[in-house]
Amino acid sequence: MPKKPMLKKTKPKATKPRTATSKAAGTKPPKPRAAKPAGLRAKSQSAKAPRIKALPIKASSPRKPKLLPVVSLAELEPVAEANNESLELVMIAVEAAKEKQARKMHLLELKGVADFTDYFLVCSGTNPRQVQAICDEIDASMRRAGLRPAHIEGYNHAEWVLLDYVDFVAHVFTEQAREYYDLERLWRTARRIPVGDE
Repeated sequence: MPKKPMLKKTKPKATKPRTATSKAAGTKPPKPRAAKPAGLRAKSQSAKAPRIKALPIKASSPRKPKLLPVVSLAELEPVAEANNESLELVMIAVEAAKEKQARKMHLLELKGVADFTDYFLVCSGTNPRQVQAICDEIDASMRRAGLRPAHIEGYNHAEWVLLDYVDFVAHVFTEQAREYYDLERLWRTARRIPVGDE
């Protein structure tokens, strides 16, 4: 049999792996860019910012001061008459208390201090019986003037009797109760009107 021809074995050529250095071989590396100063960068950024147009400012006219409403004397007369009327009524009660020998009478004006009445009449009696007598005389005098009390409190015990006539309130105490409750001290900011016997 004829012999088969012998084939020469050839070794494969070794190939080097491609790297960035081999790829870039023969080319010059790029020059690094010089960093701009901070001032120049800020100017370039501000140059790119959009420009805002300033709106024209309108001159505002000065505000006129608010004027308070003018009150005529004709409008004040009813108020003054009402104040005089309430004072006249409380003076009737003062005279009635004097008739029954009320002691240490104080008239307190509560205008601007309280809003439920205009005056307090404060007086005292030596005992509960005299306290009741003072209250009876005040009530009788006010009824003759055409005025009835809105309510009466404490008449039966007669230690502190309260007669409410809306425009004024009469407080009639025994001496011990008056010293204990000390109504004048509680309303010490009220103006005192002299009524003679104090």
